[in-house]
Amino acid sequence: MWEKYYRESFKLGHRVLLISHSQGNLFANRIHDSITPIEYRSYFANMQVASPASEVKASKGGYVTLYGDPIINPILGSMGGNANGSPGHAFVEAYLNQSDPYEKIVAGIKQLLPILDSEISQWETDQEFETNTCDYKIAVKHRYDLSIEMPLEVYPFAPNKKLYQVNGEWVKASCGGKNILGENHDIPIWDGKQDNECLMIDNPQEEKISIELNTTITITGKEITNECNVEQVQDLWYSDRWESWCYAGDPTDSWEWIKPLEGCEFNEQNKTIFDQDPPDGWVLESENIIKKETTEVFNSIYMWGINAHYVVGTLRCYTTGGIYSYSSFNWVADVNKGYTTIREFERVYVVPRN
Repeated sequence: MWEKYYRESFKLGHRVLLISHSQGNLFANRIHDSITPIEYRSYFANMQVASPASEVKASKGGYVTLYGDPIINPILGSMGGNANGSPGHAFVEAYLNQSDPYEKIVAGIKQLLPILDSEISQWETDQEFETNTCDYKIAVKHRYDLSIEMPLEVYPFAPNKKLYQVNGEWVKASCGGKNILGENHDIPIWDGKQDNECLMIDNPQEEKISIELNTTITITGKEITNECNVEQVQDLWYSDRWESWCYAGDPTDSWEWIKPLEGCEFNEQNKTIFDQDPPDGWVLESENIIKKETTEVFNSIYMWGINAHYVVGTLRCYTTGGIYSYSSFNWVADVNKGYTTIREFERVYVVPRN
């Protein structure tokens, strides 16, 4: 019996309410104890009628036994009677055709069904696709038995509810749905449909797949910008020897160390990096600078890539008894300086209301 329940109910994500009678209650307790994985026991309920057992093993369970049941009452250790009526043991004649046991059985079933239904689905969300769009679907995996696979995508009307098919399409929803209403389905619209509602399943709860309007998403980014500037600098030229221009008095005609400006070199190219892309159709609402830092990464003066303009100050040529001499002068020149600016920011996007 357990294999039948597993194959036809538990494996398909169903719940089981077993109504057992007389000796069948002993088998019901044995079935409960044989359920594996034990997590499946949360999806099993048992209403026992005229039970010779000492207890109902199912945590979701109850029993009804006539005070005058001639078969059960003499059994030592059995649960005591709890229903009034004419003596009898037969399921229909004694229990269903008499008001007190019948009402207690029906009340117990009505109590157990919503408790069973409130149990979380055996199938949990594994992946989400096209979130906050009308094409929203999920992939599911079994909570307790990884050998059971569900390779198709599912409409998540109620992700914690039952997994079943509606007109060839899989849904997670409360029971009772016969049709899916919405765009690209046989019934494209329903009474009272709101702008943000995409699909509805016609179960008693009328569960829907909706999008959240004006929902925001925050995306972080980093922007790297390089800039090469020609700047004017002043510096001191120095030599530890006697230069020929010390005689001439004007060095500007023979500066062998002057070269064309060197182009800037950078470690990284200009680029902008985001931690994720905004969803299609979403609109940038605001941008907030988190951090901005500019660093000098290149200076052509250190490569002698300079273009001298003129000498300032006095030329200096010194000698000390022919033993030591040096020359120097101040100069002004153009140099290339390269700067890298790294800007970290947050951008807030919103989905526009149609």
